[in-house]
Amino acid sequence: MRTIGMSILTVMAMTGCGGPTGTATLSFASDVSVFDGRTEHAVLTLRAVAANGQPGTGVVTLVATVGSFVGGPQATLVDGLATATYVCNPVEDPACNGQLQLGASWGGLNERLGVRVTPSEVVGQVRWKAVPTLTLSELNAMAVGAGGRLWAVGNSGAAVALSGSLWSQVLTGTFADLLAVSFTSAGEGVIVGRQGTFLIERAGVLEPVETHLEVDFTAVLASSVTDVVIGARDGTLYQFDGATLTKASSLGVSVVSLTANGARVWAGGEGALAVRDSGTWGAATLPVETRLNIAASSPEGLWLGGPRLTASGSVLMLGPSDWRTFDLAEPMTGLAVVPDSSERFVISLGSVWRQVGVGTPFAQIDAPMGGNAVASRGVGDLVVVGPPGLSIIRY
Repeated sequence: MRTIGMSILTVMAMTGCGGPTGTATLSFASDVSVFDGRTEHAVLTLRAVAANGQPGTGVVTLVATVGSFVGGPQATLVDGLATATYVCNPVEDPACNGQLQLGASWGGLNERLGVRVTPSEVVGQVRWKAVPTLTLSELNAMAVGAGGRLWAVGNSGAAVALSGSLWSQVLTGTFADLLAVSFTSAGEGVIVGRQGTFLIERAGVLEPVETHLEVDFTAVLASSVTDVVIGARDGTLYQFDGATLTKASSLGVSVVSLTANGARVWAGGEGALAVRDSGTWGAATLPVETRLNIAASSPEGLWLGGPRLTASGSVLMLGPSDWRTFDLAEPMTGLAVVPDSSERFVISLGSVWRQVGVGTPFAQIDAPMGGNAVASRGVGDLVVVGPPGLSIIRY
């Protein structure tokens, strides 16, 4: 990935002021001393001790002269501790410039942090903003549904929804690692994960479906709550009809991707591809050997891709009637087809590539990071989830 200019924020602890002279204390610190306001954020730790020496209780109120606190300006103390995430992007707000002040107050005590912001120029043709995901769990997959509804799912039962450029928690009721997510045509979310975890959204609430299986579910495609295809690590393809989960076929290798193209459903794995046509599964051939961890559909056709099995880098294929291949130097982790556009984006763990029209190669673009998953809600929009706790959004 090419080096890019970044805005630098320097956080310095300053002397607390005000408050009573008893033994109650309030401390206020940041996890980093220098960070980039465009692609990074500061996690603030607040520690409160009551006058009797016990951990503080209640709510700490936060104040910023510019910028904001993700989730609002109040942090609830648990065992005397609270955390908050501070964001201040100089591209979004020119006031994120120079010396700023953050404040915290609790029980008559007040503490401050001084913040210095140094803006830089906008990066490249695609502009980005960093948005905390509200979870420190690693996010493994994303999906976009009707109306631009977007969910990302990850380890330890984590699931978050994106509205505009703000993430919010999705309650899953499980601590299992969640590996794949899909939306039905009506907009219901469907999530699968380790040890047979299978969740379906009904009336806005995720409900578990008891599978009595210990196998890891690694891919899911839902056209409706009564027509769900699930792929498993042991290669089994399952069909759910709204009441019963049954074995439909086997890919022979771990299923890592599922997508629909027209009336057909495609399942990809390591060097293997299967297609369901008119309700029947059968094997399909590939022009190159690859681990098909990428599968998507566009008006141009079926997109499949992933790391090569017999060479370095990755290959992306457009088919299925007449395969066209595109080579990349790094292993790909995700593909986003931008709706109502001829634009596509591919990501690796550290880079982002862009293609406009199918007759041009994918070109690497300036981006602050790569990630595990990528999705687009429409023209001009792109969402990448990367290191735990962080996402970048095109704007």
